[in-house]
Amino acid sequence: MKTFSAFVVMLLISLTFSETAFGYDDTKRELKRISNNSIQTLINGLNSDNKGVIIGCAIMAGKYKIAEAVEHLAKILNSDLPFDVKTTAVYALYQIQNKEALITLKKACVMNKCPFLKQSAEIFLNHYLISNPDKDIKIEENYLATD
Repeated sequence: MKTFSAFVVMLLISLTFSETAFGYDDTKRELKRISNNSIQTLINGLNSDNKGVIIGCAIMAGKYKIAEAVEHLAKILNSDLPFDVKTTAVYALYQIQNKEALITLKKACVMNKCPFLKQSAEIFLNHYLISNPDKDIKIEENYLATD
């Protein structure tokens, strides 16, 4: 009888907190709350001289899928910043997953000089293509996101 009552209690708790039990992510709800001022502050942080601020802003740009940050993340990939900052920018581009971000990732695979950065961009891009087999990413000749 104790095991049955313990089972019922655990079942009620898991149903009550189903969002937590199933790893619910409320990012979609928060996407609507981001103001233009916050986006501009995040972009200013991406252009900062402070490595920690850049990494933090890149993480937030990816988490909240800030499409306006793609151009600035592409500039980070072509800069002389350390590898960890560039890797964070690659992951943020993967999380944004719009056309410009994915083209920038593909350009990082093709044109970047760092073999480790190329490989990390390739892994994220391949994961996206495996998850979305109906999509293809083509680099257009007149598209200059990383310049």
